[in-house]
Amino acid sequence: MKRPPAGPRLAAVRLVAMDVDGVLTDGGIWYTDRGEELKRFDVRDGQGLVLLREAGVITALITRRHSEIVERRARELGIVEVHQDATDKGAVVQGILARHGVRAADACYVGDDVGDLPAMALVGFPVAVADAVPPVKRAAAYITRTPPGHGAIRELCALILSAKRPEIGMLGAMGASAGQLRRAFLLLGGLGVTGLFFAADAGRTPQLLCLSIFGLGLGASIAVASHAIMTHAPPERAGMAASVEEVAFELGGAIGITILGSLLAGIYSVFLVLPQGLVLPPSVLEGIDQALRVAETLPADAAQRLTEAVHGAFDAAYLTTLALDAALLVVIAFIASRVGAAQRAQGHP
Repeated sequence: MKRPPAGPRLAAVRLVAMDVDGVLTDGGIWYTDRGEELKRFDVRDGQGLVLLREAGVITALITRRHSEIVERRARELGIVEVHQDATDKGAVVQGILARHGVRAADACYVGDDVGDLPAMALVGFPVAVADAVPPVKRAAAYITRTPPGHGAIRELCALILSAKRPEIGMLGAMGASAGQLRRAFLLLGGLGVTGLFFAADAGRTPQLLCLSIFGLGLGASIAVASHAIMTHAPPERAGMAASVEEVAFELGGAIGITILGSLLAGIYSVFLVLPQGLVLPPSVLEGIDQALRVAETLPADAAQRLTEAVHGAFDAAYLTTLALDAALLVVIAFIASRVGAAQRAQGHP
C-alpha cells in the first residue's frame, strides 16, 4: 500500500487533472430505452474539486469519450479545462501546463486505465484510484483507498488541502483562513472569560449573552475536535470524514448553544425550590420567564418569595451550566487527542 507523499510535495500541487469514467465515476455507463447515456457522480468528489479551485488549484477533466453529461458536471463545478475525445492525454496535459505556466513537477493526474499512463508519466504526482489496472497502480505515487465514484477524488482533495493549509487542516478547505479562525476562537475565548464576571449579579441579559458566547465556544470546540478526529481517519474514509467535518464546522455554533440551553433549562428545574404554602401552576418549572409571569399574578409577599426562589435557582443553574461547559470542552479535547493518537499508532497518516 503506497502512503501519501510528504506534505511539501502535496502543498506544491497547482494542477489536478483526471480521467472521468472510472475516476470521477465508478466506471459504469447506463443507457435509457431512448439511447441516452447516464453517469453517476459523487457529490463529495464535486465539493472537493470546488474547494481545490477556491484554494487556487487548477482542475481539469480529460476523457477519451464525449458526453454532454461531462460538460454539465464541469459547469456545475466551475471546471474550465474540459477535454473530451482526447486520444493523447499526455499531449492534453502538456498543453494545460503550458497555458497556465505550471511545472510538471507541481501537477497531479488521476487515472485508472492504460490510456492514462502517458499523462501520469508527465506529472510529479501521479495517482491511481483503488481499482485501477495493475500498470496504472505501478506507475502511481499514491493509490486511493476509496473507490472511484464514491469519494476517491475527495480523498485526494482532502490530502492536498490539508497540506496546503496545515494550520487548520481540512477546516481550511471550508473557506476560512487560519488567521480568521484564530481570531474567531480568541475572540470567543476572551468574551467567554469576560462573561464569567457577569455570573452572579449582572442580570439576566448579560448572563444569557455570556451563555450564548460559551455556546459558540463549545460549538467551535466541536468543530476543532471533529477536525482532529477526521484528519486522522483512514484514507479510505476521507470523503466521508470531510463531509462530517463540514457539518460540524457549519452547525457547531448552533449545536453548542442548543446544548447549553437545554442544560440550563434542565438544571434550573432541579434547583428551583418553590416557596411553601403557595399553590403554583406547573409552568413555573418550565423556565424563568414563565415563573416570573406567574409571580406578577400573585400578592406582593408571595410574588417576592417566588421571585427570589426563581432568581436563586437561575443563578445556581447558570454557574453549574458554565462549569459543565468547561468540563465538556476538556472531555472533547481529550477524546480528540486520544482518537488521533490511536489512529497514528495504527499507522494512519
